[in-house]
Amino acid sequence: CADVKPDVVACSAAISACKKGGMWQLTLVLLSDLQQATVRPNVVAFSSAISAFEVGRQWQTALQLLADMCFAEIRPNTITFNSAISACEKAKSWQPALRLLDDMRHANVLADIVTFNSVIKACARGGEWQAALRLLIDMRCARVEADVVTFNSALSACENALKW
Repeated sequence: CADVKPDVVACSAAISACKKGGMWQLTLVLLSDLQQATVRPNVVAFSSAISAFEVGRQWQTALQLLADMCFAEIRPNTITFNSAISACEKAKSWQPALRLLDDMRHANVLADIVTFNSVIKACARGGEWQAALRLLIDMRCARVEADVVTFNSALSACENALKW
């Protein structure tokens, strides 16, 4: 983005390419280039960057970007939250994943099957079988239908805690 006048679409595409290429470190540089060019990053640019940090297992940076997004008054969507939750799940950080699910509710962003599956997996990896099972109830209340991944993750949580 440095030699060409960047726009939000080009930088979002470059950030996505960095994710696919495993070069998550460059995403912050690209976001910075975008802001220095006085182009305001949008939800797609931030979501792509958060997703790149998910791949890089950099959950704390993903959460910081989510906070930066809110500070910039850019409203995160389901995809944005799902990427941040997935970053937490991959790092076995179940508490931040649960907080993000709660943040979604407060922000009136709908959780979907991907959201719940990622949070349940995070709980399973963190040995939190009770939280994983509570999420099954939360899913019903939210009218999100569980799938095979959901049940396997919940069973895995119970198995990991020897509660089966």
